[in-house]
Amino acid sequence: ISGIILIPFQAARIFRTWMRADREKKTIICPGCGLERHDPDARHCKACGESLPGGK
Repeated sequence: ISGIILIPFQAARIFRTWMRADREKKTIICPGCGLERHDPDARHCKACGESLPGGK
């Protein structure tokens, strides 16, 4: 019975972590593929590898 309680708790914790990580993303549109959400320190698109505008 303890496994039934832990699984939803762990799933909720993972979901909160993903949501927090998504809020930290910046809206920078990739000129290669159009992907809009990138890490704040990203220099290249994670989807296609194109250099991002304003990259360091």
